[in-house]
Amino acid sequence: MNILVVDDSRVVRLLLREVFQQHGYRVFEAESGEQALEMVQREQVDIITMDVHMPGINGFETTERILEIRGIPIIILSASTSVSSNQAAIKALEAGALAILEKPENPLAENFDSQIDELVRTLRIMREVRVIRRRRRPSTPAEPQRELNEQLRSSVANLQPQVIIIAASAGGPSVLKDILSALQTPFPLPIVLIQHIAPGFSDSFIRWLQRYTDMTIQVATNHQSLKPNQVLIPPDGFQLAFSATQNIYLSARTAQQAICPSADTTLKSAARTFQQGAIGVQLSGMGRDGAVGIQLLHQVGALTLAQQPDTATIASMPETAIKTGAVSHVLTPAEIGAMLNKIAEQVQQELQT
Repeated sequence: MNILVVDDSRVVRLLLREVFQQHGYRVFEAESGEQALEMVQREQVDIITMDVHMPGINGFETTERILEIRGIPIIILSASTSVSSNQAAIKALEAGALAILEKPENPLAENFDSQIDELVRTLRIMREVRVIRRRRRPSTPAEPQRELNEQLRSSVANLQPQVIIIAASAGGPSVLKDILSALQTPFPLPIVLIQHIAPGFSDSFIRWLQRYTDMTIQVATNHQSLKPNQVLIPPDGFQLAFSATQNIYLSARTAQQAICPSADTTLKSAARTFQQGAIGVQLSGMGRDGAVGIQLLHQVGALTLAQQPDTATIASMPETAIKTGAVSHVLTPAEIGAMLNKIAEQVQQELQT
């Protein structure tokens, strides 16, 4: 397995080279985006780690141009908290990068080992991902709104929804953009979004996603009430659940919790708090987070949806949910958007009667 490390810092490149070689990988290095573009055309590169802020073309532009040449899994590594760098990292996700991770830079740091473990685990999973070469186009027409078949229409006929919970990880941002941009606004229900993303990127992620919808997207606060036409995401380092009064309940991540934010935590709490009034949606991502929560929602009679695995950048999250037998419907992103719009239409009709 050949890894290309793209970073303008020689120290970081040497550090990552040593780590990757210890795990049996062959390592190439590039100190700039321009050099990376030359490298992918000259060498057999299987996966790339990409810095965000570099002289010349940045990580977003480099990602975009590489994926026009070859379909290669790209992981963004960022240690910067600057707005411009974070926005470039989020734009790299839109361009086709698969994940953003914290850049391990200091072997003496308390979290260095966990950063390395996460990076190596991600590389192991990402190397199996088939990435499609992207051709530059002036604009990408939105996938047309799908008409729901009669079976899907009947499955939402008697719903009385109160909240929608959407879970996503790697490959999720582009699907979320498509689904949220398809939703009719004002949308009559609140949405809680659990997107696995590196700490420090939530604000940039919100700014980016807000460009595609008129719904209000914001970081949730403790005890916040749920409102229609609102998308809430948990703050960094906090798990999101619901109180007995159906408000947001935030709790700080503990050392025993491997995933934060955890989709299972939110979905299980929604099942206990809202029961049939909750709707769970499982999108692209690696791992199995969300599968247990989807099961619990199904057990209380709630509607559960999963992205069709062959439309997901990384299929393991929807696949593990589907394998539980607890998913009501397996749908394409366009069909998920159409179904949520149908549900919203029914809610609007009930409000007007």
